[in-house]
Amino acid sequence: MTQKIKKSSKVVTLILMILAMNTIYMLPYLMYTYYTPLQEAMGLIGRDADYGRLLNVYGIANVILYLPGGWVADKFDCKKLLIFSMVSTGVLGIWEATFPSYTILLLIHVLFAVTTVLTFWSSSVKCVNMLADDGEQGGMFGSLEAGRGVSGLVLTVIFTSIYAANAADSTKAMRINVLLISIVMIVIGVLLAFLMPKPKNTEAATNDTLLDSIKAMGVAFKCPITYLLAGMIFCGSMCLASTTYFAPYLQNICGLPVKNRCFIFKLQQDRYTVNRCICSWYFSN
Repeated sequence: MTQKIKKSSKVVTLILMILAMNTIYMLPYLMYTYYTPLQEAMGLIGRDADYGRLLNVYGIANVILYLPGGWVADKFDCKKLLIFSMVSTGVLGIWEATFPSYTILLLIHVLFAVTTVLTFWSSSVKCVNMLADDGEQGGMFGSLEAGRGVSGLVLTVIFTSIYAANAADSTKAMRINVLLISIVMIVIGVLLAFLMPKPKNTEAATNDTLLDSIKAMGVAFKCPITYLLAGMIFCGSMCLASTTYFAPYLQNICGLPVKNRCFIFKLQQDRYTVNRCICSWYFSN
């Protein structure tokens, strides 16, 4: 494993990773929270199929890029990959805030997959893995998830409040939110560059060639636990996706105002925050 890392450096890195992993996925999944307002801002009212296709394109690109993402994390400096991912996703968000044509929106969502999956996901997991000693893995990842839950709730409250303050003009409110989220991501990328210590002895956690990475994947594919974990994650993701699509139902069928619907969404996030904190405590003991 890696050399011992100072406790203060671990704390700083963990906080930065919590913020990074929480904000980078806000824009691709923004419709979960602001389904109708974002649809209006993009000019896609009455085109639900086209609107949903943005997330479909992002998801398909994710599936394609997850596997090479592991090789990219092995081949390049994971700290630089994280910085690139945060800054480039923020830049894409600023582009999205102009609410361009539908074709450009599709392109942006494909590029989101590059910056949030190909260069970010495996690199982030690798950084957290190298951050923790052999006996700290469960507690570190548990703390990461608990921190993501708490900070995610705080960020949701902040951005929802900002939207509510500008809700008289829905398009303007969405543009402000998208721009703020993008700026926050760029700032986190800059903080990663200056405050995150460079991981030590990465050679022990890195495959030398693409063939080595493929062989390592083959070993994982032979383990039954891989498929069990994949099934659990798949089911959990399906449940989360299903509940977040209550947003248009609550607004269009139940007649709830956007700010009230977002408040219900925050309560849902509260539930996940509690679960994450419990898991963090369990795996650290």
